[in-house]
Amino acid sequence: MLVCVIFLIGFDKPLKIGDKPPEFLLYDLNDKLVSLYQSKGKVVVLYFWADGCCKDRTLLADEDFYKKYKEKGLVILAINSGQPKKVVEKFARERNLPYLVLLDLRFSATKQYGVTALPMIFVLDREGTIRNRVLGQVEFAYLEKVLDPLL
Repeated sequence: MLVCVIFLIGFDKPLKIGDKPPEFLLYDLNDKLVSLYQSKGKVVVLYFWADGCCKDRTLLADEDFYKKYKEKGLVILAINSGQPKKVVEKFARERNLPYLVLLDLRFSATKQYGVTALPMIFVLDREGTIRNRVLGQVEFAYLEKVLDPLL
């Protein structure tokens, strides 16, 4: 597991396994509002990130990995914490990210979830309960191990 940490100061304590996460409403790269509620009934990976932690890596999952799990009911919401839209768009375009990228320009969701360092991953089951939380970048094999029992 690769850990690249940027500490964020003044945020709440992170949510823990077993918690029900708060709702959020964020814009995607097409200026469409997206809420966590829209993914109800799916397994959801919330990936809080900034490009400083992922410059030379594909972000979280490649197209083949995502397609395999999307067909089983997975949604990945990659929530960029605080970077300008132009920076995030360039990063997503260069890596051809296959999943939804959301902009948390004012750190609202980042604060709600108590994210104190990046990247941070929350895995939610189909009932919307946090089943896993990881600080740092993960390998595909680890993510498969976490997702398989939930899908």
